[in-house]
Amino acid sequence: MRARSLLWCAAAAVIASCGGSSGREPATPAGNEPTMAEGEALIERGDFEKAAAAFERISKREPDNARAHYYLGVARKGRGDTAGAVKEYRLAIGYDANLSEAHNNLGLILLEQGDLPNAEAELNTFIRQMKDDAGGEFNYGLVLAAMGRTADAATHFEKAAALDPKDAAPWLSLGDLRRKAKDEKGALEMSRKAAAAAPGNPLPLLMQAEALVAMKKPADAIPILFAVGDMPEAKASELSTAGLLLARLDEQDRAVALYRAALAKDETYATAHLLLANALARGREWAEAKAHYERFLVLSPDAPEAAEARGRMAACEAKLAGGKK
Repeated sequence: MRARSLLWCAAAAVIASCGGSSGREPATPAGNEPTMAEGEALIERGDFEKAAAAFERISKREPDNARAHYYLGVARKGRGDTAGAVKEYRLAIGYDANLSEAHNNLGLILLEQGDLPNAEAELNTFIRQMKDDAGGEFNYGLVLAAMGRTADAATHFEKAAALDPKDAAPWLSLGDLRRKAKDEKGALEMSRKAAAAAPGNPLPLLMQAEALVAMKKPADAIPILFAVGDMPEAKASELSTAGLLLARLDEQDRAVALYRAALAKDETYATAHLLLANALARGREWAEAKAHYERFLVLSPDAPEAAEARGRMAACEAKLAGGKK
């Protein structure tokens, strides 16, 4: 599924089309003072530290420049300063209530923080200002789903899918709504539409397999999970999910192979260590299981599964101390 995305426009002309500017021309900087264009280029390159420094200077020079505050919010979010980003997006909106992208980005942060009423208000403002924007419709569907307004969420996911036929995310979100409603056939249908929209994306295949497992159709699910395991694009999380579903279908060897493949993709993916450790412990491979429990606990010492992992690691140590394999 597409991640919730923070949006920004790369040029002043595009900003205007995205909901206006501060309503005036920015002052011409003197000497070595950074320009808006230079700051935007730094964001484009992902150099958020330098971008933040540039837009901090611009916003001090031009305190009512809404775009400067907006881009400073983008830069601060990019370097992990969420509170600073929220402050700057609010300032940008205060100076220009029509700066649509600031409403979108602020709404997404509020959604992540669980402030659903205010997130809904900001994302609703965005779709009212930016009509027929696929990303905006999708994001608004996300907040409605989080609020339990599933019928309204489905409407906006469907609109997003119609606006961007090549995006699998709206179909996957519709499938998730069906799954939560225990409508596995509906989830399967949505996952197939997602697969048609984005061939080569592992997520629709995983949703298909999960629905088929729930429908007690392992013979149909297993080849799909094998296909996910063979996809070069599959991420560590996707390979681990495929492995977990295969383990539930008693395909233990293939599950272990996928956990190992996940760790080859990303050794720091803690869940794969835990799943592999559990599988190895079931196979009485105590030493290797212990090593993966240890690694999981290093990576995720405060995870909900941490206490159970410590207990299982202790059991592996006891088996090893007793001279057993």
